[in-house]
Amino acid sequence: MDQIAPDKVRTGQELKIISVHLGPEVNASNCLARIRVVPDRRVGNLVYGRSLRPGEPDSGQGIPIFDEMSLSFPVGSIQFTIADVECHSDPEPEAGGYAPTANVVWTWMALPPKADQKVFIDYLLAASRRLDEGHAHCQRALSHLKRLQKMDSASTNRKWTPPQTAFRVRESAAEAWGAAESMCVSLARVVRMVSDAQRTIGTTIAVPDEIGRIESAATAIRHAIEHIEERVAGRARQEDPDVAMSIFDQTDLFTAGVLRYADYALDIRQDVVPAILAARRFILEAVTMHGATKILTSPLHMPAPIEWQSYSD
Repeated sequence: MDQIAPDKVRTGQELKIISVHLGPEVNASNCLARIRVVPDRRVGNLVYGRSLRPGEPDSGQGIPIFDEMSLSFPVGSIQFTIADVECHSDPEPEAGGYAPTANVVWTWMALPPKADQKVFIDYLLAASRRLDEGHAHCQRALSHLKRLQKMDSASTNRKWTPPQTAFRVRESAAEAWGAAESMCVSLARVVRMVSDAQRTIGTTIAVPDEIGRIESAATAIRHAIEHIEERVAGRARQEDPDVAMSIFDQTDLFTAGVLRYADYALDIRQDVVPAILAARRFILEAVTMHGATKILTSPLHMPAPIEWQSYSD
């Protein structure tokens, strides 16, 4: 069974952070999460500490430590919220503030007390991994589309386009289309899992509107991409050959960032990015639906003189 070990990180003569680790050793590789701690009360030479409460302003105060003092964190004094795990992430401003989801979900589930609902855990972790992959492919597609548009704009301002530039234009177009295909495959699965979460794992969270709006288009376009070999021959269930082969005409993708198939359209910037952000919010709400707070069930006592076991990232 995993053990939880604290790591003490000191600033001067103040303790400001407690790190929770998997396993008996304290090192950078097994750190789950860190949390701010502040003094709660003092009884003689024994100082009691606690984590910041949800919504409590952080004054920057730490727990003053002297050689003759002992430190104790009783059961219930260290409490994590999902925000304490989220703060380790690095949101991407150009992606609407998206940050990787799977690691947040895994870390939250690994913090004690651990959830024992295997289906619940595996379902949300799988959805999170697909979402992170969908987001990565989405950003890759947008990056190539932006590059493509810049090259196209530059070429229209020239009387003659160098052959090398034309080659790079085609290269970026192929990269953009390939990334968009991979994005659709991951995205459609996430959309389906979010829509089915109530039935499968018993969530009570409403399916975001951003997800509902793209479900039909994401499913249809994903199906056409996944069965592209049938569309090549003009075959598709309940669709005539012209409709089946429409997946190969992605002019609007290269000019406006819009994927099309049959009567379906999926605007990467206006439809996909908001849906990805909404799916992330949904998953993080779902992962905390059995409890918005993780309360460490083991007390921590450090007798005087305290032996620091800090490490450098």
